[in-house]
Amino acid sequence: MITNHDPDGQASVQSYDPDVFDRLNLFRTAKTLLSRHKGSISDLGGVIIDYKLHNVFGVSLLHKHFDLHHDEVLVRNIDSARRIAHSGPVSRHVEAVPYLWKALRDPGGRLRLAPLEFVRRHDVLSYEVDLTRHASFLTAIARALAERNLLDVFGISTTNIRNIPLGPHELMVETTDSEKRRLTITPMPRADVKIDDLTETFWTFIPGPVVDIGEVLKCTGEHCRQHCQSHCHTHCISHCSGLNHCYGHCVEHGPVCTVHCNHPDPY
Repeated sequence: MITNHDPDGQASVQSYDPDVFDRLNLFRTAKTLLSRHKGSISDLGGVIIDYKLHNVFGVSLLHKHFDLHHDEVLVRNIDSARRIAHSGPVSRHVEAVPYLWKALRDPGGRLRLAPLEFVRRHDVLSYEVDLTRHASFLTAIARALAERNLLDVFGISTTNIRNIPLGPHELMVETTDSEKRRLTITPMPRADVKIDDLTETFWTFIPGPVVDIGEVLKCTGEHCRQHCQSHCHTHCISHCSGLNHCYGHCVEHGPVCTVHCNHPDPY
Protein backbone atom coordinates (compact mmCIF):
# COMPACT_ATOMS: atom_id res chain seq x y z
CA MET A 1 0.00 0.00 0.00
CA ILE A 2 1.53 3.33 -1.10
CA THR A 3 0.77 6.27 1.12
CA ASN A 4 2.03 9.16 -1.01
CA HIS A 5 2.64 7.99 -4.57
CA ASP A 6 4.08 10.66 -6.87
CA PRO A 7 3.58 9.97 -10.61
CA ASP A 8 6.40 12.37 -11.51
CA GLY A 9 9.15 10.14 -10.21
CA GLN A 10 9.38 11.21 -6.57
CA ALA A 11 10.35 8.45 -4.14
CA SER A 12 7.22 7.30 -2.34
CA VAL A 13 6.75 5.98 1.19
CA GLN A 14 5.03 2.67 1.67
CA SER A 15 3.43 0.96 4.63
CA TYR A 16 5.33 -1.58 6.71
CA ASP A 17 5.99 -4.82 4.83
CA PRO A 18 7.34 -7.71 6.95
CA ASP A 19 8.91 -9.25 3.87
CA VAL A 20 11.23 -6.24 3.54
CA PHE A 21 12.46 -6.79 7.09
CA ASP A 22 12.86 -10.51 6.42
CA ARG A 23 15.18 -9.79 3.51
CA LEU A 24 17.58 -7.65 5.54
CA ASN A 25 21.15 -8.91 5.74
CA LEU A 26 22.29 -10.65 8.88
CA PHE A 27 24.73 -8.62 10.91
CA ARG A 28 27.83 -10.52 9.83
CA THR A 29 26.97 -9.87 6.16
CA ALA A 30 26.25 -6.21 6.89
CA LYS A 31 29.71 -5.85 8.49
CA THR A 32 31.35 -7.17 5.32
CA LEU A 33 29.35 -4.78 3.15
CA LEU A 34 30.27 -1.88 5.46
CA SER A 35 33.98 -2.55 4.98
CA ARG A 36 33.49 -2.30 1.21
CA HIS A 37 31.29 0.78 1.15
CA LYS A 38 32.40 2.88 4.11
CA GLY A 39 33.71 5.54 1.75
CA SER A 40 30.17 6.33 0.61
CA ILE A 41 28.95 7.38 4.06
CA SER A 42 30.22 10.94 3.66
CA ASP A 43 28.47 11.21 0.27
CA LEU A 44 25.17 10.24 1.87
CA GLY A 45 25.81 12.62 4.72
CA GLY A 46 26.36 15.34 2.17
CA VAL A 47 22.82 14.84 0.88
CA ILE A 48 21.46 15.14 4.42
CA ILE A 49 23.48 18.31 5.02
CA ASP A 50 22.47 19.82 1.68
CA TYR A 51 18.83 19.61 2.78
CA LYS A 52 19.70 20.95 6.26
CA LEU A 53 18.27 17.85 7.89
CA HIS A 54 21.37 16.80 9.85
CA ASN A 55 19.49 17.27 13.13
CA VAL A 56 16.66 15.04 11.92
CA PHE A 57 18.24 12.17 9.97
CA GLY A 58 21.37 10.05 9.97
CA VAL A 59 22.66 7.08 7.99
CA SER A 60 22.11 3.60 9.38
CA LEU A 61 23.77 0.29 8.52
CA LEU A 62 20.94 -2.02 7.43
CA HIS A 63 20.96 -5.37 9.22
CA LYS A 64 18.99 -7.68 11.46
CA HIS A 65 20.05 -9.72 14.46
CA PHE A 66 17.05 -12.02 14.59
CA ASP A 67 13.87 -12.80 12.67
CA LEU A 68 10.40 -11.40 13.31
CA HIS A 69 7.03 -13.07 12.87
CA HIS A 70 4.80 -11.46 10.26
CA ASP A 71 2.49 -10.09 12.95
CA GLU A 72 5.41 -8.38 14.76
CA VAL A 73 7.40 -5.18 14.37
CA LEU A 74 10.67 -4.19 16.01
CA VAL A 75 9.99 -1.32 18.41
CA ARG A 76 12.48 0.82 20.35
CA ASN A 77 11.63 2.14 23.81
CA ILE A 78 13.74 5.08 24.99
CA ASP A 79 14.19 5.93 28.67
CA SER A 80 16.14 9.18 28.65
CA ALA A 81 16.15 9.49 32.44
CA ARG A 82 17.79 6.07 32.85
CA ARG A 83 19.93 6.59 29.73
CA ILE A 84 18.93 3.36 28.07
CA ALA A 85 16.95 2.13 25.07
CA HIS A 86 15.53 -1.33 24.44
CA SER A 87 14.28 -2.77 21.16
CA GLY A 88 12.28 -5.93 20.73
CA PRO A 89 9.42 -7.48 18.75
CA VAL A 90 5.87 -6.46 19.65
CA SER A 91 2.47 -6.69 18.00
CA ARG A 92 2.06 -4.70 14.80
CA HIS A 93 -0.94 -3.00 16.40
CA VAL A 94 1.14 -1.21 19.04
CA GLU A 95 1.20 2.59 19.02
CA ALA A 96 4.56 3.48 17.50
CA VAL A 97 6.03 5.49 14.63
CA PRO A 98 8.75 4.49 12.15
CA TYR A 99 12.25 5.85 12.60
CA LEU A 100 14.29 3.69 10.18
CA TRP A 101 13.64 3.31 6.45
CA LYS A 102 15.16 1.30 3.61
CA ALA A 103 15.08 2.57 0.03
CA LEU A 104 14.10 -0.02 -2.58
CA ARG A 105 12.83 -0.34 -6.14
CA ASP A 106 9.42 -1.79 -6.87
CA PRO A 107 8.87 -4.15 -9.85
CA GLY A 108 8.23 -1.10 -12.03
CA GLY A 109 11.60 0.43 -11.14
CA ARG A 110 10.18 3.22 -8.95
CA LEU A 111 12.01 4.13 -5.77
CA ARG A 112 10.20 3.68 -2.48
CA LEU A 113 11.03 4.11 1.20
CA ALA A 114 9.97 1.17 3.37
CA PRO A 115 9.80 1.51 7.19
CA LEU A 116 11.79 -1.12 9.06
CA GLU A 117 11.86 -0.24 12.76
CA PHE A 118 9.69 1.83 15.07
CA VAL A 119 10.01 3.87 18.24
CA ARG A 120 7.64 4.20 21.18
CA ARG A 121 7.65 6.18 24.39
CA HIS A 122 5.00 7.78 26.61
CA ASP A 123 4.82 10.73 24.23
CA VAL A 124 5.15 9.02 20.88
CA LEU A 125 4.57 12.26 18.96
CA SER A 126 7.87 13.63 20.23
CA TYR A 127 9.65 11.14 17.94
CA GLU A 128 7.41 11.42 14.91
CA VAL A 129 8.74 12.86 11.63
CA ASP A 130 6.34 13.98 8.92
CA LEU A 131 7.96 12.56 5.80
CA THR A 132 5.51 14.38 3.55
CA ARG A 133 7.42 17.58 4.41
CA HIS A 134 10.66 16.10 3.08
CA ALA A 135 9.63 14.60 -0.27
CA SER A 136 12.52 16.15 -2.20
CA PHE A 137 15.06 14.94 0.34
CA LEU A 138 13.64 11.42 0.34
CA THR A 139 13.93 11.30 -3.43
CA ALA A 140 17.50 12.64 -3.35
CA ILE A 141 18.71 10.20 -0.68
CA ALA A 142 16.96 7.25 -2.34
CA ARG A 143 18.59 8.10 -5.67
CA ALA A 144 21.97 8.54 -4.02
CA LEU A 145 21.66 5.07 -2.50
CA ALA A 146 20.48 3.52 -5.77
CA GLU A 147 23.19 5.15 -7.90
CA ARG A 148 25.87 3.76 -5.57
CA ASN A 149 24.30 0.29 -5.37
CA LEU A 150 23.75 0.77 -1.64
CA LEU A 151 20.04 -0.02 -1.35
CA ASP A 152 20.81 -3.14 0.70
CA VAL A 153 23.64 -1.55 2.69
CA PHE A 154 22.48 1.77 4.19
CA GLY A 155 19.19 3.33 5.14
CA ILE A 156 18.10 6.55 6.82
CA SER A 157 17.12 6.89 10.46
CA THR A 158 15.87 9.67 12.67
CA THR A 159 18.25 10.82 15.40
CA ASN A 160 15.95 9.76 18.26
CA ILE A 161 18.83 8.03 20.04
CA ARG A 162 20.27 11.48 20.80
CA ASN A 163 17.58 11.77 23.47
CA ILE A 164 19.88 9.64 25.62
CA PRO A 165 22.47 12.00 27.19
CA LEU A 166 26.06 11.08 26.34
CA GLY A 167 29.03 12.09 28.48
CA PRO A 168 32.31 13.42 27.01
CA HIS A 169 34.17 10.16 27.65
CA GLU A 170 31.41 7.75 26.64
CA LEU A 171 30.34 5.80 23.57
CA MET A 172 26.81 4.71 22.74
CA VAL A 173 26.95 0.92 22.46
CA GLU A 174 24.32 -1.52 21.25
CA THR A 175 24.35 -5.10 22.52
CA THR A 176 22.22 -8.03 21.41
CA ASP A 177 20.53 -10.90 23.22
CA SER A 178 19.57 -13.09 20.27
CA GLU A 179 17.87 -15.73 22.43
CA LYS A 180 15.49 -13.16 23.94
CA ARG A 181 15.37 -11.16 20.69
CA ARG A 182 16.31 -7.99 22.51
CA LEU A 183 18.62 -5.08 21.67
CA THR A 184 19.97 -2.70 24.30
CA ILE A 185 21.60 0.67 23.70
CA THR A 186 23.33 2.48 26.54
CA PRO A 187 26.35 4.77 27.06
CA MET A 188 29.56 3.08 28.14
CA PRO A 189 32.87 4.60 29.30
CA ARG A 190 35.45 4.59 26.53
CA ALA A 191 37.96 3.03 28.90
CA ASP A 192 35.69 -0.02 29.25
CA VAL A 193 35.23 -0.57 25.52
CA LYS A 194 37.51 -2.34 23.07
CA ILE A 195 37.13 -0.17 19.99
CA ASP A 196 38.33 -2.91 17.66
CA ASP A 197 35.42 -5.11 18.79
CA LEU A 198 32.82 -2.54 17.76
CA THR A 199 31.18 -1.89 14.43
CA GLU A 200 29.65 1.46 13.54
CA THR A 201 25.96 1.18 12.75
CA PHE A 202 24.66 4.77 12.77
CA TRP A 203 26.24 8.03 11.63
CA THR A 204 25.12 11.62 12.14
CA PHE A 205 26.58 14.62 10.38
CA ILE A 206 27.54 18.19 11.19
CA PRO A 207 28.09 20.86 8.53
CA GLY A 208 31.51 22.41 8.45
CA PRO A 209 34.55 23.04 6.27
CA VAL A 210 37.22 20.42 5.70
CA VAL A 211 40.12 21.29 7.98
CA ASP A 212 43.65 20.07 8.55
CA ILE A 213 43.13 18.04 11.70
CA GLY A 214 46.86 17.73 12.35
CA GLU A 215 47.15 21.50 12.60
CA VAL A 216 44.00 22.00 14.66
CA LEU A 217 44.61 19.29 17.22
CA LYS A 218 48.41 19.48 17.40
CA CYS A 219 48.37 15.77 18.21
CA THR A 220 51.65 14.45 19.58
CA GLY A 221 51.37 10.97 18.06
CA GLU A 222 51.99 10.49 14.34
CA HIS A 223 49.55 7.57 14.20
CA CYS A 224 46.83 9.75 15.73
CA ARG A 225 47.48 12.61 13.32
CA GLN A 226 47.38 10.34 10.28
CA HIS A 227 44.24 8.60 11.49
CA CYS A 228 42.40 11.85 12.10
CA GLN A 229 43.40 13.26 8.74
CA SER A 230 42.07 10.14 7.04
CA HIS A 231 38.88 9.57 9.00
CA CYS A 232 37.69 12.62 10.89
CA HIS A 233 34.97 13.44 8.43
CA THR A 234 33.29 10.04 8.70
CA HIS A 235 33.59 8.58 12.18
CA CYS A 236 36.12 10.38 14.37
CA ILE A 237 34.17 10.15 17.61
CA SER A 238 34.16 6.37 17.44
CA HIS A 239 37.92 5.99 17.12
CA CYS A 240 39.61 9.00 18.72
CA SER A 241 41.71 8.46 21.81
CA GLY A 242 39.29 10.05 24.23
CA LEU A 243 41.50 13.08 24.98
CA ASN A 244 39.44 16.17 25.65
CA HIS A 245 40.87 18.20 22.77
CA CYS A 246 40.30 15.40 20.30
CA TYR A 247 36.77 14.64 21.44
CA GLY A 248 35.81 18.29 21.46
CA HIS A 249 37.02 18.77 17.93
CA CYS A 250 35.14 15.72 16.69
CA VAL A 251 31.91 16.87 18.27
CA GLU A 252 32.29 20.28 16.65
CA HIS A 253 33.29 19.23 13.16
CA GLY A 254 31.73 15.77 12.50
CA PRO A 255 30.13 14.01 10.74
CA VAL A 256 30.32 11.51 13.54
CA CYS A 257 29.35 7.99 14.40
CA THR A 258 27.12 8.00 17.44
CA VAL A 259 26.00 4.40 17.83
CA HIS A 260 28.02 1.22 17.70
CA CYS A 261 27.08 -2.40 17.75
CA ASN A 262 28.92 -4.91 19.93
CA HIS A 263 27.46 -8.15 18.66
CA PRO A 264 28.40 -11.76 19.58
CA ASP A 265 27.12 -12.79 16.13
CA PRO A 266 25.74 -16.29 16.74
CA TYR A 267 25.06 -16.91 13.06
